[in-house]
Amino acid sequence: MDLLLPRRSLYVLRGAAHYEFTHESLKDEESFFGGQKIPRERRISVIHRNLPALSALR
Repeated sequence: MDLLLPRRSLYVLRGAAHYEFTHESLKDEESFFGGQKIPRERRISVIHRNLPALSALR
């Protein structure tokens, strides 16, 4: 699925969405969505990770 999130959006990748799919920010020359150029602005990312469950480590 391709989707364009508006400014100040929050998304959470969990389960299959996190491990089985890719996510990326495109370079300026590749920043098009639905045939429309999307202007690049400052981007701030905050990443929070949980430790895997103890059972997943065995």
